[in-house]
Amino acid sequence: VESLCAAATVPDVLVPVYLHHRYAAESAASAIGGQEYIYALRGDGKDAVKWAPANRQNSALESLMLTLRPSELTIKPELLARLPPRPPGLPRTRELFPRMTGGAFDPIIPAVVAADMTVGFILTNDRAARLVAQKAVDPALPGLADVIDRIVASTFDAAAPSAYEAEIKRGILEVVVSRLVDLADTAPMAQVRAIAAQKLKAIQGRPALVNAADRAMHELLASDIKRFFDRPNQPARVIAT
Repeated sequence: VESLCAAATVPDVLVPVYLHHRYAAESAASAIGGQEYIYALRGDGKDAVKWAPANRQNSALESLMLTLRPSELTIKPELLARLPPRPPGLPRTRELFPRMTGGAFDPIIPAVVAADMTVGFILTNDRAARLVAQKAVDPALPGLADVIDRIVASTFDAAAPSAYEAEIKRGILEVVVSRLVDLADTAPMAQVRAIAAQKLKAIQGRPALVNAADRAMHELLASDIKRFFDRPNQPARVIAT
């Protein structure tokens, strides 16, 4: 019984280990559309605020794209073999990954959680608006369209040689589409919504894949995007004068 309980609690330490890059990822994302600022004094000759340099923003984005590689998100088979179903009576805690597999450990959902964390850090409404703004002020800086294009290329075109990596990739694609739908639906800035909607339509129109499982996911994503665009719209707001 003791050995069973010990094995059953292995998932309790998996979350902080698997997501050990959380704070580094959040820090890297802060450079994208980020600003450097000081509270300057009159006459000190210093610039109070400036956008983060393009090379720093692009470097941060590339680092974050590494965390979306399916090969980086798999769990080794020998560890999966040590993750039994949770025994009845052993309560779940917040230090556990959710699961879609009933009592059995879900080997896909950790990758989905990690990918959602990374993409969520990047595609916030505020950051998206700053990306639009900084591109308008300085065309040399990355804009929202540039960042979304990089995310889509890094995920939709990612290599996934094994069946496990391929399933993780499909989970990541759903994360990307969901985050873009949220951006297109909730962003206060109209141009952010416009760009996100445009990128969703581009994903919807991507060529269908030959592999049956990939084609099924493509059709689901296209249907989800269509459902978003076909939803009843709120009437346009008239700005009070």
